[in-house]
Amino acid sequence: MTRIGGITEDLTQEEVNQVYIVSTTAAEVRRLAGLVRSIGHRAQIFDSASTFLDVATVLAPGCVLVDLRRRRKEGLSILRELRARSIPLPTVALDAPTTDAMTGVAAMKAGATDYVIAKDEASLRTLLAKTLAECHAMVRLTTRDENADARVARLTPREREVLVGLLGGGTNKSIGQKLGISPRTVELHRAQVMNRLNAGSLTELLQIALAAGITPSGAH
Repeated sequence: MTRIGGITEDLTQEEVNQVYIVSTTAAEVRRLAGLVRSIGHRAQIFDSASTFLDVATVLAPGCVLVDLRRRRKEGLSILRELRARSIPLPTVALDAPTTDAMTGVAAMKAGATDYVIAKDEASLRTLLAKTLAECHAMVRLTTRDENADARVARLTPREREVLVGLLGGGTNKSIGQKLGISPRTVELHRAQVMNRLNAGSLTELLQIALAAGITPSGAH
């Protein structure tokens, strides 16, 4: 649990379309939060780089919107720190139309996933809708892969061998012959693998295995 802006929230719980907004101007961060919520995302605001970075390592998957317009150096420091700590939160940098092209380059080099220029309310809303949708697609992909790794890690060595056999297109009989066990035993292991990976079909099972980096050769 953490206390931000006088409100205690558990920011470690996963929330679909979560956006963490960092801006040093109170009025601006509230305006951005309203804009983000208006396009269907959940917004959590932070009024300084330090406040955000204090909890960044335990935040649930989501996208970070960093406002560079007032304190560019502080905003860029957030991008660099997230990258230095290997915190997997895709970050969108927001800047003013008066800025030069090199600032955008600096933001991307510092670790921004995307860079957005705030011209006016209407264009910013459109840009954020597109950019945050792409950002959350990236978050879902990363989360899916991490979940797949965690699920596969629960398998026993024999169950993993059966999974590898299935990835290679093997049948209960051919997998059993390779492992020196009966087709019935393979069938039982296969059912347990489906259960442990929470897969509803063979296709889903194979997708989870591939997302976890398992190959037909057994490499990971």
